[in-house]
Amino acid sequence: MPEQDISRRSLTPLPPPPERQRPVSAAQGQANLAPPGAVPLIGGLALLCAGLLGWNAQLRRHLRHSEQELRHSETQALATLRAVPDLLFELDRQGRYLTVQALDPQQLVVKRELLIGRSVHDVMPPAAAATCLEALAEADRRGSARGHQILLPLPEGERWFEVSMAKKPGGPGAPDTYVVISRDIHERKLALEELQRQIRFYTILSRCNDAILASRSEAELMQRICDEAISTGVLRMAWIGLVDPACGRVKPLAWAGVGTDYLTDIQISVAADSPYGQGPTGSAIRDDRPFWCQDYQHDPATAPWHRRGELFGWKASASLPLHRGGGNIGALTLYASEANAFTASVQRLLLDMATDLELALDRFAYEAEQGQLREAVLQSERQYRELTETINDVVWRIEAESLGPLYFSPSVQQLWGYAPEEVLQGLPLRAFGPRFRLWRQQRQLDYGHWQERGHGASPISLPLEEIELRRRDGTAVWVESSISLVPQGSSGRPEFHGVSRDITSRKQAEQEVERLAHFDQLTGLANRDLLNQEFQFVLSSCLREQQPVAVMLLNLDHFQVINDSLGSEAGDRLLVETAQRLRRTLRSSDVIARVGGDEFLIVLPKLTPRDAAIVATTLQAAVAEAWHDDGHEVVVTASVGIAMAPEDSRDRDLLARKASLALHDVKQEQPNGYRFFTDELQARTARTMQLSNALRFALERDEFRVVYQPQVDTTTGAVLGAEALLRWQHPELGPISPAEFIPVAERNGLILPIGSWVLAEAIHQLQRWIEAGLAPPRIAVNLSALQFRQADLAERTATLLAGAGVPADLLELELTENATMENPAAARHTIHQLGLLGIRFAIDDFGTGYSSLSNLRQLKAYKLKIDASFIRDLNVNADARAIVTGIVNMARGMGIRTLAEGVECLKERRFLQQQGCDEIQGYLFAKPLPPEEFMAYTQRERAGAATVAVQRNQERTG
Repeated sequence: MPEQDISRRSLTPLPPPPERQRPVSAAQGQANLAPPGAVPLIGGLALLCAGLLGWNAQLRRHLRHSEQELRHSETQALATLRAVPDLLFELDRQGRYLTVQALDPQQLVVKRELLIGRSVHDVMPPAAAATCLEALAEADRRGSARGHQILLPLPEGERWFEVSMAKKPGGPGAPDTYVVISRDIHERKLALEELQRQIRFYTILSRCNDAILASRSEAELMQRICDEAISTGVLRMAWIGLVDPACGRVKPLAWAGVGTDYLTDIQISVAADSPYGQGPTGSAIRDDRPFWCQDYQHDPATAPWHRRGELFGWKASASLPLHRGGGNIGALTLYASEANAFTASVQRLLLDMATDLELALDRFAYEAEQGQLREAVLQSERQYRELTETINDVVWRIEAESLGPLYFSPSVQQLWGYAPEEVLQGLPLRAFGPRFRLWRQQRQLDYGHWQERGHGASPISLPLEEIELRRRDGTAVWVESSISLVPQGSSGRPEFHGVSRDITSRKQAEQEVERLAHFDQLTGLANRDLLNQEFQFVLSSCLREQQPVAVMLLNLDHFQVINDSLGSEAGDRLLVETAQRLRRTLRSSDVIARVGGDEFLIVLPKLTPRDAAIVATTLQAAVAEAWHDDGHEVVVTASVGIAMAPEDSRDRDLLARKASLALHDVKQEQPNGYRFFTDELQARTARTMQLSNALRFALERDEFRVVYQPQVDTTTGAVLGAEALLRWQHPELGPISPAEFIPVAERNGLILPIGSWVLAEAIHQLQRWIEAGLAPPRIAVNLSALQFRQADLAERTATLLAGAGVPADLLELELTENATMENPAAARHTIHQLGLLGIRFAIDDFGTGYSSLSNLRQLKAYKLKIDASFIRDLNVNADARAIVTGIVNMARGMGIRTLAEGVECLKERRFLQQQGCDEIQGYLFAKPLPPEEFMAYTQRERAGAATVAVQRNQERTG
């Protein structure tokens, strides 16, 4: 805009014209030489001319001064315009820039020189340009326009300006122009918006406070808070969620606004390591501090919800933790329609609102707690009233000074035989009066002091009292009374309050418990507790008198068979019968007790070992007598272990343990017998325990190895196969014989994993020989009875063979005949399954077990192995030779091969060869060999046999 002075100026006033001269008098005129009348006229004209000349000079001076003032004023006006911070423009009617005045060029949208001649549409955003043209039209109509606001993008960011316009008339023939003042109102605009925002949030706070006062429940309060939060429009959505302590998830309880549908399946956790706990709400609750998200669409914390926020117009969010009773229980989450909506002042308002909400929650919790307490008190009163009127116990009150009855519940009639009103009328209080009088007499002074204190006295509880009384009808009843001395509630008068109950049944039960605590419930014999007492008494007495004591542990043989075949009830009757027989056989001074299911411990004082053996035999005979039960005749035997005091020990428990060791040994070796404890037995037991413990780690410590003993043709000596034998080399105990550790493994169950390992190792050894290009012979592996009874034996064996790529005909399995007798049908099925695979089966130790020909025929065994015990006696025992001959002939007749074990001399070999035994095995040919030595032995034998065959062939042909 051109720099012009558009203000008014005040000019300096002109000096007034000179005064006209007064007329000259006649006397004066007569003194002049001029004709009459001429002199005044000339003088007046002269004076007039002089005045005009002076006024003209003065006017010129004044004009020069005014011109100087005008120039100074214009300079001042131009300086003033240049100092104005507002932008000044002059536009034509089409909105083109004619002139520009800007104190701060940074406030211009483009440079000053680029504005002249351009339209507002060329340099402003469409919305701002439209607003300017609207103001231009208004100024054209009304002469001026004010208060139009526009938002312009400047280099430092967007800023708000207020535009005012005035119409400037043009000169003759010139168009009108428009003077524009553009004032930067950005700070004022933001302050106004902040003020408006605060007013809206103040309104929300006020309405929420009203909701707090009007709500009658926590749920109603939360919903009204959410409704009021969005009522002014500054917030788009609000919701309140509480933490479920069971799972740590936030459960929405109240909500309002747009986008609340997503709360239906929302998953928010308060756990820091949960992917659902990284958002604003979870973080606010977990950290217990507000989470302000000023730019919802770009904050990484809200990334999972950016699309939803854009859809519903969420530009900012706030999550405020909520507390109840000092504990963090959830959060209030708010969503604003504009970014950076939560300024510092707004944050303070929202924190105040959250505090008010927490106070209301505390109030509701307190009211709920008080309501629960009131209800609990009422319920307690009801229950107390129902209790005192319905329970069997008698509730009563007695005045402490006079011992006069004040109250007795209705149950007194059932307990004592008197109605409550009869007791209140003063009938003798035999159950109560004497006890209280005694108490008062013993503590007279204390009682008086307590009585003086009245309400301030503390209740005094008396010990429980049990007393046997007589009812009104004369029957006895045991009563237990719990009594307290208390001040009466209103007067402070001391009273006895008590509860009395009938404990007659309990007393009887205690007597029964006392009996059961010391006697076996089934047999009536002493149980272990009473046994310990009587055992110790007998032992101590005899040791003092230097008399021996025999301790016997008797166990019924195969008692489980009775339970399994006839049932547990029959077994119980057998135990009762056995107990009675034993009791009748023993002396009255002997102690007998049932200490286990079918075990009886007997303590016999003053009995020598010889007498103890006789008593043991007598007891076994008594037990073995036939017993008839429900049409069944049952004969049961018993085994007895015996320990003697003081020879074996002077300690009760140690004697019992040593008798148990002896019993265990006799049951293992020879049931239906008796055995005395010996040091050798203890050593053997200790050795067995040591081996049992060591066996548990032998496999994992790689202490086992498999060796192979050749099985050769009896006639030619050719190697036909080998038996895989297990050896155990313990790092501390050294080599341990299979005859020693195999029975231990069978008893503790380790035979299963050990047997499985041997089978797998033998198959893997065959695999290694085959992969080395060797031709291994058939390998025989022993199976334990437990291993053979496994239902999946055939399947697992087939899996091992297939995995190793070993032909099934290279594997032979050995099993004792006894192992097949427990369940012959299952044994035949297993052998049949193995036969289908091509695996051959041999019966080991034939002749030492059942030797059932019927079973042998049904098993369809491939080979019989004659036990080494028969082979050892061939040279000295005719019976042994007859047995071996019979086994070989029988097997040949059934088409079964035979193998003799333990062959150690040529004489034994010749005899077996004469009888037609097919194979032999023993130290005559080779001891059990490691895998490498066995295969080398086999190859040497094969090479020798081949050489002999060549020589014989040459002899025949040459």
